[in-house]
Amino acid sequence: MQVEDLGAVQWGGARRLGTSPAAVSRSLARLRRAVGDPLLVRAGQGMVPTPRALELREEVSALLRGCDNVLRPGAGFEAVHLQRTFTVQATDLILAGVACPLTDRIRAAAPHVDVVFLPEALEDGPALRQGTVDVELGVLDHLEPEIRTRHITQKQLVGIARAGHPSPSCCSRRGTRTPR
Repeated sequence: MQVEDLGAVQWGGARRLGTSPAAVSRSLARLRRAVGDPLLVRAGQGMVPTPRALELREEVSALLRGCDNVLRPGAGFEAVHLQRTFTVQATDLILAGVACPLTDRIRAAAPHVDVVFLPEALEDGPALRQGTVDVELGVLDHLEPEIRTRHITQKQLVGIARAGHPSPSCCSRRGTRTPR
């Protein structure tokens, strides 16, 4: 969590951090207990940092920048030398659209990297947490706060049903064609 984002403990801040508002709230509560200060107090309809939070801002920001520098691939990182297998879990529908372009791009940039695609057996993050997959592609819901998400694409689905199909919901949407 970036110190500058502490004032945005609402949807916008959570979205920027790639997590839920509840997870941001829990993180803020942990920070408050660790520091022994409320860090943010209500002012009108918003939140403002306490004097202690303002004192800590620059020091914590410097520490976070240092962590970013340590954890980011170094200037000498070249994907062409990477030797690793990544496991991607996704639905068949998503794999049909992304598997070939993804493997082509990876093969061009990192020829020693393999990608294993698994069917979506465990949904909504358990496989990520357990370490059995590296990436999960799909419609994800109810994720734990440690799981980061990013919207990467949107697909329109089209369904076709025979005349007289028993499911009326398949033909109730606007824009569907019905036989004449």
